[in-house]
Amino acid sequence: MRINITINKSKEIEILEDILIESEEKYNFLLDSFPLSILLLDYDRKVHFYNKAAELYLKTSCDNLHQKSFYEIFSAKEDIKLTLDEIISNVLLFNYSEITNLEFLNQKGSLTWVELFFSTIKIKNDTFVQVILLDITERRLAEKIIQEENKRLRDLDDVKKSLTARTSEQLKSPLSVMANASDILLNTYQDKLDPGAIKLLEIIKNGGERSLELVGKIVKISNIKSDNLVLNKQTESLYEILVDSLNSIYNENETIKVRYDLNLSEDLYSDVDKIRLKQAIEEVLTFVAKNNDDNVITLSLQESKNLGEIRIQSSFNHRIIQNLFQEITLSKEIIELHDGQMLLENIGSDSFISIRLPLKNWKKALMQLYIIYRSGVPLYDESFNKKKKNHDTSLISGGIIGLMTILKAILQGDTQIKSIDHGDRTIIFDSNITEDIIFVLIVKENMALFEKKLELLISEFDETYAKQVEDIDNTSTDTSNWEHLGDLVKRQFK
Repeated sequence: MRINITINKSKEIEILEDILIESEEKYNFLLDSFPLSILLLDYDRKVHFYNKAAELYLKTSCDNLHQKSFYEIFSAKEDIKLTLDEIISNVLLFNYSEITNLEFLNQKGSLTWVELFFSTIKIKNDTFVQVILLDITERRLAEKIIQEENKRLRDLDDVKKSLTARTSEQLKSPLSVMANASDILLNTYQDKLDPGAIKLLEIIKNGGERSLELVGKIVKISNIKSDNLVLNKQTESLYEILVDSLNSIYNENETIKVRYDLNLSEDLYSDVDKIRLKQAIEEVLTFVAKNNDDNVITLSLQESKNLGEIRIQSSFNHRIIQNLFQEITLSKEIIELHDGQMLLENIGSDSFISIRLPLKNWKKALMQLYIIYRSGVPLYDESFNKKKKNHDTSLISGGIIGLMTILKAILQGDTQIKSIDHGDRTIIFDSNITEDIIFVLIVKENMALFEKKLELLISEFDETYAKQVEDIDNTSTDTSNWEHLGDLVKRQFK
């Protein structure tokens, strides 16, 4: 007996099939109409799928692309093949995307550049590498043109800088002669000249000196622009540089009669070329002193958003202040060379010139300080890293005394080695005026700042503990004699 079984599809299944077919058609349409070339590679690096854009871009037929090795498409050389294979392996292994550029010969025999975007795509239970191809030949050509143009502009800029420097140097001589000659005439023949001639000579002298000053600035700016100016940076006190600059302009120019109100609230430190920075600040202070309206200048130094800010405040002639940065171009260049900023702010009738410099946190380099009597008795020790456990100070003191004895014997004289570099740290030695007390500072980074601070600490120690040092054999073992040493250390290192 024959049984015929007829299975009627439900209406719901037919609707789902229609939706699936429609979705597949839309997906295929989108892929074929997508302007970028797309390839799907299997684990063997063979083309499993491609869209029409890929076929047109690679100028090859469907039959030639299907199951073709990815490396054969681009005629990749062995070294390029290895690079591409490593990229595909990483994409498959770690499931992330990568981008690379590739130069290859197209079907017309022309060199072409393509950018390849690699990623993974999962279809049912199979994983493929999706490669999107973007022709960047024109972009590469444009980049090459831009690079060549930039090189040409740099060459022209170098010529301009060189010409400016040479011309400025050549101008120095006649300007100097003009200024000196007019000065000699004024000093030697003033009684023989009428007032009109004297006035003209003074104009010539002042003009020559002013021009000579401007030429000097041009030469210095040219050196900065042409990278001939090398900064000799060290960790320096901004407070000291500011005070030194202020004293210099008073000593060098007695005609400046300005009252300064100082508000130097913090002693901040920065990695700077002290000579160059002082030069820049002096130029700014001189300009401000000559062009303020009320003969009062307020200076302040403070920390602002991890920057050391020197603020110079005064009441300026607004016509003059507009030309500020033209007048102090050299200073602005030097500040910027230190990765700093020079800004101008106006608040009412007052103007602020703000010089901001990156701060150096020198305290992070501090590790340990020992103060030891030469017999090996520890008087004081300070661990700047409170997280680390303290060690046996007596043993360390004895070791340091022994080390210093050996170093002095090596030198065979009265001189003493001041510091020793020891891997990731530096040991800085010094002694007080009687040489009975040894000061040892251990730091991660050796800065001239530390030796200076140690000298200040020792000077204050000699003044404060003169009586105890005089009777050191009896006072060294009594800790109460040295209980305030921490206050001295705190003033210099905290």
